Amino acid sequence: MEWDPYTFSILTEDAGQVRFRDILEGITVHEEVDEVTGLSRLIIVDSPDEKKQPAIEIRGQDGKVTRKYHMPVHAHLMVQDGEPVSAGDVLAKIPRETTKTKDITGGLPRVVELFEARKPRETAVISEIDGLVKHGRSSKGSGRSSSCPTSPDRAARVRACHVACTSTSRRESA
Repeated sequence: MEWDPYTFSILTEDAGQVRFRDILEGITVHEEVDEVTGLSRLIIVDSPDEKKQPAIEIRGQDGKVTRKYHMPVHAHLMVQDGEPVSAGDVLAKIPRETTKTKDITGGLPRVVELFEARKPRETAVISEIDGLVKHGRSSKGSGRSSSCPTSPDRAARVRACHVACTSTSRRESA
């Protein structure tokens, strides 16, 4: 078995015989033909019946279930019902999400976005000290707010700042 970078594989841990549980054609699975290879493969689909939980059971020589593997939606089944398997065999493959562009330039806009570090034009200061905020008079589109400390800390003093008045801030201060 080779490592496949485009899929996650579900491997069996025990040897035995494969038995499908709730894997029903047209309900929890559909058959899809690969256009390139011409091979058909069963693919798990989302079932309208919530009670149907597609799973592959591995049964030992005595017929008892030794392992049970629940199959997620979009899993491509790599085994058939009743097929003998050994430990380490691939039961199903789950395709990984791939991007539309497969060259290196496909991810560059996102990289630029992540590493772009600019200072914002108008930074917002919430408050430099703990305390109560008091709104003062407004004139010519800007208002005056001040933070008064509530703690007995002598180092903290009243801080004042000018605030741009908007219709929202006028309503809140009234």
